[in-house]
Amino acid sequence: MDFVARAGSFIDRAHRVAGFLLICCCVLALMSLCQWQRNIELNQTLENFAQRLPVIVVPGAVAGKYDPREDAQLVAAFADFVTQTFNTFTPETLPAQLLSMKPFLAPALLVDSEPYFEKKLQDATSVKRSALFVPNRSTLKVRSYNENGVELRDVEITGMLKNMAAGTLAEDVPLKIKMTFQKGIINPNINPYGFQLVRYLEAPVVRESAPEQIDTTEQPAQPAAQPEPGTVQ
Repeated sequence: MDFVARAGSFIDRAHRVAGFLLICCCVLALMSLCQWQRNIELNQTLENFAQRLPVIVVPGAVAGKYDPREDAQLVAAFADFVTQTFNTFTPETLPAQLLSMKPFLAPALLVDSEPYFEKKLQDATSVKRSALFVPNRSTLKVRSYNENGVELRDVEITGMLKNMAAGTLAEDVPLKIKMTFQKGIINPNINPYGFQLVRYLEAPVVRESAPEQIDTTEQPAQPAAQPEPGTVQ
């Protein structure tokens, strides 16, 4: 009788364990089924979105990936980036800023910009000069045109350049900046604007002087008293 009682108790415990394991398996199976159905729904949603993605067809456009943002916004953002990089700095930040600007320069401008960069660095470090450019965005002017099949933008903006020496405001200089941007298919991970800087020129508004410039345009021969194109004055 004792053996029978022990055997019955063992079988009863085994049944309870088996029942518990069966319930766990059912719950896990139900959760897996729900997750599988949910994944199917998500995949179907992504597929429908990809199939119905709006596409704008531009006759004569070059095949490539286009940024959905407005062209005017990209030009304004790039103009702000260029002017601030060149004209808002401290002696400590300027070297890194000029280096970060190089991926945005057109190939022909990379060589011509070196004297401009060297002069700007020497000026900033020799007298501990800092600067802050406050643009007047209401003066932004943009002219779009094609030149030899290349899309270009002539951009002009004025603002106030605040020069500081050793942390003290030295002078306010009204500044006019003219730039030319070239549009092209550019890696968005490197250049999110879609434009490269082709020409750059800045000059004070209130006094006559030869402007600081980076210029790759070919100009006709000038009198000896005039600066040569592509030079930094």
